[in-house]
Amino acid sequence: MGLLRFSVGNFRSIKDIVTLDLAPKLGDASKLTGLTKEITEPVAAIFGPNGSGKSNLLEALQFAHDAIVQSAISWQIPDASPTQPHFPFKLNKEAASQPSFFEFDFTIGETRYLYGFTYGRDGVVEEWLSYVPKRRWSSGFIRNHTKTPEIDWNGSHITKDLQKNPDKVDKRELLLSTALRNNDSPLQEVAHSLVSSFTFLSLGRLTLENQIRQLASLIQKNHFDLDELSLLMQAADTGVKAVSLDEEKIPTRVLRIINGFDTGKATLSNDEAELVTHNLEFTHDGGKNSTFKLSEESAGTLTWLSIAPILLQTLREGTILVVDELDSNLHQKLIEMIITCFTDSTINQHRAQLIFITHNTSIIEHMDDLSLSTETIWFMEKNQNGESSLFSLADFPKHSDAHYEYRYWEGQYGALPYLSTAILRGLADAHLQKSEHGFTD
Repeated sequence: MGLLRFSVGNFRSIKDIVTLDLAPKLGDASKLTGLTKEITEPVAAIFGPNGSGKSNLLEALQFAHDAIVQSAISWQIPDASPTQPHFPFKLNKEAASQPSFFEFDFTIGETRYLYGFTYGRDGVVEEWLSYVPKRRWSSGFIRNHTKTPEIDWNGSHITKDLQKNPDKVDKRELLLSTALRNNDSPLQEVAHSLVSSFTFLSLGRLTLENQIRQLASLIQKNHFDLDELSLLMQAADTGVKAVSLDEEKIPTRVLRIINGFDTGKATLSNDEAELVTHNLEFTHDGGKNSTFKLSEESAGTLTWLSIAPILLQTLREGTILVVDELDSNLHQKLIEMIITCFTDSTINQHRAQLIFITHNTSIIEHMDDLSLSTETIWFMEKNQNGESSLFSLADFPKHSDAHYEYRYWEGQYGALPYLSTAILRGLADAHLQKSEHGFTD
């Protein structure tokens, strides 16, 4: 799947609809103007001050993804709250009562699809799917919610069985979520492509416990090869030349699964996967006592260890990696290497895509070296009403000799924090005055 655009509105700090465009070359055309790999950007880097809404944009993307996965299952389980997950813009009374808007513009093969929905406190309000079989948009279905779902089907694209049973679709669940569990539904391919194409990481919240859990999950899914991991650690110049396993502390059954000797359906439990993780050993260059345990490695090494297999998997499968705070615990050069993995077509042979948030503005200055264009650099800022907006560097006049990072820090592109040392000075002075008058403990 290739992501062309993602749009969201009325979600947390995002009041009006904003669109992250990864296919600026497409413009207003309906039909693809070239092969997907030729018109999509492999990278979108998002900058902006703290609290500008950057994380909310990625959270909206994950919410829309999770709604397809969960709305027909776990969201159906009654809980203490009678309402559905709903996170509107709350600083406006009218917006707070309206549903949130989500829309994916994407390709499967070389067919373009547009899928979206609006979701409010009572569940699904609208849901739609369109595609371009030849030159123009054709409707797959349009769903509007009254007391029971009213669905306008395209008979050539939707099974008769689904058309006859719209009453079976609960107002809280998306049609695509039900299709994910219906092998007879022609919508299943679309649903599966959307949910299987995204991997979400939040490196800023990746504590040691979460890193261990993530590593254990990779081991469970058989996405963890020790020889490959050793090479990945070498590629990042972590000082680790080999990753191995203390096999004496691992049960025979677990070792057989890890080494691929058990070809049946046996899988590791959560506890078994974590046991493997805790017994990884890292051999460093130099010295006799050069083997370390997981807990002895640096934060940067552990961060790379937990994301490197996912990065490799993304590149191999041509999927989409979404990362909040890519620069957390990672060196500048390593971040640049990650970006290059996506912009270099000899590495990124399956046109995987990377969407990430960063505060590392040197990326802007080294755009050419990283094969990034102005269309791949995005900014978010929040206005005085608390509303987040999204815009790209391509929206500004181009200068052949522009020092982009300098111009950004000069405020020519906006999306900068307005800091006040005067407030901190006042607070410090106030504490000093209290101390002098004996008012502090």
